[in-house]
Amino acid sequence: MRNTLAIFRKVWLYAFLLLAAAYCVYFGMGQLHQLDRPLQFSAPAALTVIVMQLSFWLVYSWLWSMLTAKVAGTKLGLWESFRQQNLLMLGKYLPGKVWGMLARGAAMRQRGISTEGAVVATCTDQLLVFHAALIVSAALYWWLTRSAAAAAFVALSLCTLGLAPLLLRLAFVVYRYLTPTGARQMSAPFGIPIYLAFLSGHCLGWLINGLLFSGIYYAFSNATPSLSALATLVLANTIGVTIGFLAFFAPGGIGVREAATSGLLLTAMPLDQAIMLTVLFRLWLLSTDLLVGIPALLAARTKAAS
Repeated sequence: MRNTLAIFRKVWLYAFLLLAAAYCVYFGMGQLHQLDRPLQFSAPAALTVIVMQLSFWLVYSWLWSMLTAKVAGTKLGLWESFRQQNLLMLGKYLPGKVWGMLARGAAMRQRGISTEGAVVATCTDQLLVFHAALIVSAALYWWLTRSAAAAAFVALSLCTLGLAPLLLRLAFVVYRYLTPTGARQMSAPFGIPIYLAFLSGHCLGWLINGLLFSGIYYAFSNATPSLSALATLVLANTIGVTIGFLAFFAPGGIGVREAATSGLLLTAMPLDQAIMLTVLFRLWLLSTDLLVGIPALLAARTKAAS
């Protein structure tokens, strides 16, 4: 049994990366046929895409580093945080959506973070991601429409500002008393002021991700940027990504995210152009996950083994 566990610890990351990479390549090859219309190319917009991608990685790596320090008592370096976030990103391509969280949890355990700390940090992170998506969507929807329904959406999202951390505390109390005695010594999650600080960071992350999505659009089209168009693109991307994540049956939200995003973009562009944009964005994400994420993970693994 010990030999089996030792072998598993050595090969699990490689098996995980191989499965995720195989699915990424399979899906990417299947999408290439949809790129059947001529594409424009804008070098300044393409540079914006690269800047937004780097900014997105930096913001989310920093947020995860700060979150593990507050919740689990261990502050990760940016490189290690980036490595763990890549495990999460690649894991979403495997059926079930939980494999990235499990892989990241295993990496956290290697850094001395307890199982309980990993669970609490992961749950807090996911709550922040969804809560920030709600805030960003509500604000953009109101800015675009100025309607009563949008105002109600904003009011609802603001009402959740005080409720979310309280629910998090309640969930932690329940979890703490369902775990072994050692876990009961853990401190409670942070309070509302710190929660709001993390929430602001995640809102910034959603905006950067939306600008990355917008950059893909302007890099391969001759459209003229405008504030309303950018707001529509960021809103569609935020809602589409969130819906895709909630579609647990679809690895990476593939298909579901694209359909939701394309439908929301119909007010700003024709359907065929919206579909083209979502395909290009998905291919960009697959490429960065494969060409940057996997080498980063393997490099970290090699360094740890040496």
